Amino acid sequence: MKIEIVEFYPLENNKYLGTLHIYIIDYNLDIRGICVSKTKKGYFFLMPGKYVLDEEELTEKEEKEENEEEKKRKWIFYPYVSFIDEKVKKSLIKALQKEGTKFLNEFYKKLKKEEKK
Repeated sequence: MKIEIVEFYPLENNKYLGTLHIYIIDYNLDIRGICVSKTKKGYFFLMPGKYVLDEEELTEKEEKEENEEEKKRKWIFYPYVSFIDEKVKKSLIKALQKEGTKFLNEFYKKLKKEEKK
């Protein structure tokens, strides 16, 4: 899969380094808001989406216990964009890891040079 990194938007005082804006050439698809964080192994990319609590049908008794149990409830991630085909998903992740890492390494290298001036 061919992708183009359009821009990186750094965030300050956040759990993420910033967000990426990419263009997927093969699908003529523009995606913004890909969250980027740093891990021991490199960069981690999270597609834009939303976390919501897993809502279950609650009885009155369960509703009373809900506050105590809320910490145990599961959060579910719903991506805004998702490919049905697993091969396409993996191809996007692979391309994002390759091109995103290359782009971010160059971005931070350039930033470091500017700070030294």
